[in-house]
Amino acid sequence: LPADEGDPYEHGLESMKNGDYQLALEHFQQALLENPERAEIRLAMSRAALASGDLESSKQLLDSIPADSPEYLSAKNLKQLFVLAEFRGDEGMITDRLKEDPRDVDAWYRQGVNQALNGHFEPACESFLKVVSLDRSYEDDAGRRALVLIFEVLGVEHEITALFRRTLASYLF
Repeated sequence: LPADEGDPYEHGLESMKNGDYQLALEHFQQALLENPERAEIRLAMSRAALASGDLESSKQLLDSIPADSPEYLSAKNLKQLFVLAEFRGDEGMITDRLKEDPRDVDAWYRQGVNQALNGHFEPACESFLKVVSLDRSYEDDAGRRALVLIFEVLGVEHEITALFRRTLASYLF
């Protein structure tokens, strides 16, 4: 018999924490094969899929979490991130707009959306912080709300969450 390698779910969480989303997905897949009823595995897989840029798989995994599960509320909150997709913009156009006017809040926001939906969360957080610093009222505080959604995707333990949560707090207070 092979040696016990530990809980693949825990290994997946560690891989996510280290930013290795593909390895995390492999661990979560193994964990799901061993425990198909564990909704927390589906939620973690959804986060890893989203972080690796696979929106469709992430949505499907979230939709598979039962309403009576403790993870359902987190899944419901995470689904809100997909609402950002309507603000996607053409990369070239956004770059041109920011060169022309580095204070173009809408361009910063669209850049952050593109980055977030491609799984590039650190630059997305930087873009959304720029929105918060330039215009808190933009689209009803959209920069702050987008940051909170990213924190939900990454989880409270992630280093990006910790870093940008502190920075956001300093902007707000």
